This record gives sequence, structure tokens and C-alpha cells, in this order.
Amino acid sequence: MYCPYCGSKIDDDARFCGECGASLEDLKEEKELEETELEDKIAEESDEIEEIEEKIVEEKPKRKPVVKKQYSKSEKKKLGIILVESIVLLCLVVVFVIVGSAYSNPNKIMKKYAQARQEGDWATIYELYDIGDQGFVSKDQFISFMQKKEQSSGTVLNYSIQPSSINNGVSQSMVMTYSTTGGSTGEQEYFTVKREGSNRFLFFQKWSLDGGNIFQDNLYIKYIPGITMKLDGVEIKKDYLTTYGTDKIQAYKIPVVLTGEHTLSLQDKNDFIEKTEQTVSVSVDDMYYVPAVKYTEAAAKKALSTAKTYVKDIYDAAYSKKGVTAVKKYFSNSEEAKKAYDEIVESYKYYNENGYSMRSYSVSVNSAEANTNAEEAGLRVIVYGTVKINYQYRSAFSGSIYPYSGDKSIYQSLVMGYDDGEWKIASFGY
Repeated sequence: MYCPYCGSKIDDDARFCGECGASLEDLKEEKELEETELEDKIAEESDEIEEIEEKIVEEKPKRKPVVKKQYSKSEKKKLGIILVESIVLLCLVVVFVIVGSAYSNPNKIMKKYAQARQEGDWATIYELYDIGDQGFVSKDQFISFMQKKEQSSGTVLNYSIQPSSINNGVSQSMVMTYSTTGGSTGEQEYFTVKREGSNRFLFFQKWSLDGGNIFQDNLYIKYIPGITMKLDGVEIKKDYLTTYGTDKIQAYKIPVVLTGEHTLSLQDKNDFIEKTEQTVSVSVDDMYYVPAVKYTEAAAKKALSTAKTYVKDIYDAAYSKKGVTAVKKYFSNSEEAKKAYDEIVESYKYYNENGYSMRSYSVSVNSAEANTNAEEAGLRVIVYGTVKINYQYRSAFSGSIYPYSGDKSIYQSLVMGYDDGEWKIASFGY
């Protein structure tokens, strides 16, 4: 330590300074007193700090123990629903991607086709063509037709698929080589897979099979009045009626039909034709088909009895100058009615212009036969008969009138047609 009076260094326990002789007792006592007071003060402050800490601990709220939340039944149900919905949403996203991309390229389309052929799943194959229900290639018709076709060829066993030309981004030619349960090997089918104009589910390219190899456009079947026709059991209604060729022949026009063999059945409500079923073999080219049909003998007899009434009324109208309007109802068209009426009037004029006068006439219609050539005359009955005329003539030398001693016969032929439930004259000639 140092002397507080002269600054000389001294021992810590010295009672006097060796340099200046000053007493250090008082200074030591003061120091001890200060140290004691300092210790007391520190002790007091320590006690106060302890009291404050104890007070803080007492006043601080006790921390609640951590307890696991207990959910009510309704809350648990809501959480379960949310969980299920999340799983379902995830599954839907996965399905969306799988289904959306299932038709996204030609190879996938052909693979689905080949697999469906192996399983005989024609419903799936119908969807691959993306044609929609239309006329005689509705989904049910397609499945039924292709199942029958498959019965003769057998189902597909082993197969391989290869492109037969370069994919231009719009269409792709493909070839499938396969064997069948019917024993065929090395069979080949050629396809064109085309890209659709719109995407599948907005995001995925959509490709489908072109139906050009199994569908034919425009099958024409000759229309026969009064006859109901069915193609593979489906009635061909008059909505399909149109004309065919330069001769404007009435025919049914079926816009789309599957290639292969179809069954055409014909019937009429009065049993005037022999009910027939015939096979129509359809290729990929436009086709005009004439049904082979035949009337029954009962139909011919009915046509004959109807013709007798018509012919007499027509001759009466012509000789009485009633006009063609009186006979139009007996004909299938007004042009044929006018032609027949004018011909009879011309024959009447012959007698007047050549010095003859009509005395009487009679009509005899005595035979009929059913026509089997539908191409030439439609489905018709040909009726034969005679018109016998009694007349007088004036002598060119004396001017006297003499009766003709015999009957002059005119040969008469009619073609009768059964049009929409009523017999009509299709043609009238000598």
C-alpha cells in the first residue's frame, strides 16, 4: 500500500510511515469501518433482492400444463371429411392425367384397339372411332354387327403394331398383324389414326381411328311404294328418301353404314308380297341396291279386280268428254293420267273422222301376273285385257250407214302399283 500523506510505499500492516512518520492507525480503522459498512450494505441489498425474487415467484401465474386437445364428434367428422376429400382430389388428379393422356398419340390408340379386340370389347372400339350415334351405325348397331362379324373370323390372339408411314402430326398410318382363334395367322389390318381438332380435357391431344376402312358413305336402296324395309332390324324411314342417278329414281339414302354383309327384310301390311330376307354386301364404295321382291297371287288378283273398275271409268270419261281431271285419282302421277286420257280420245276421233259412228263398247280386263323385275317397273302387277267396240260406218259410194257385223277389239295393258296402301295405275298402254 502507499502512504496517504507522502505517497511512499509501505507494508500493508505498518502502523507508521517510514518516510514521513505519520500514524496509519486511524486510516486503517476508517478503512475497516468502510469495508464493514460496504459488506452490511451488500448484505442488505442481497436480502432485498431475495425478497423481490420471492415476491415475483409468488405473483407470477402458474403455467398451465400442456394437455392434448380433445375433439368433439362433429369436429372429428369434419376432419375426416376433409381428409377423404383430399384423398379423392388427389385420386381425381391422377385419373385426370391417366385418362386425359390415354388418347394422346397414335400408338396408344392402336394399343387400346388391339387390347379391346383380344377382349371382344367392341364398346371401347366404338369410342375409339369417335363417330357418335348416327343412323345405322349407332353404338348398339356397331356392337351387334361387329360381334356377328367376329364370330366367323375369331378373336385376336397375338398381335404386333407398327407405323406404315411417317407421322405428319395430323394423321398416322398404322398396320396391325395378328393371329385369331379361328386359326388365321399373319392377318393384317391397316388403319389411319387422325388427330382431332380439339384437345381432350383442354390439355391433352386427342387422336381417334379414321372409319374409312369400316364405314361406307351413301348406300342407296331402291324405294318400293307400300313396302316396309328394315336393315339389320332397323326400319328405313321416309326421312331417308331422295333420288338417285340421272333418271331421278326414288331411293333411300343411308349416309353411313358399316362395310360387310347386312340383312335387308321387306314386308307389307296386306301380305301382298312374299316376305323375304336378303343379304346386302356393302363395300367401301358408293352403292345402289335393288331389292329382289315378288308379289303374291293374292296381290295379283286384287290388282286385276281394281283394274277392271278403273279401265271402265276411264273409257267412260273419255267418250263422255269429262276431261282428264275425272280420272287422275286412278293414276300414280298426273302425266300418265293425261297420256291415257288423250290416247282414248284420239281413238274415238278416229271413228268420227273416218265416217264411223260409235254405237257401243265394252271393257274386258281378264288376266294379271305379278312382276318380279323391280328394277324396271318397281314392284308392279301387269294387267291384260281388251276393249271391244261396236260401231256403224257410212258407205263412201252411197252414203248409207251400215252396222259393223263384228266387234273391233283393242288390246289393253296396264301396270298396277301398290302405292302407300292403294292400287294405282303406273302405266297405261295398248
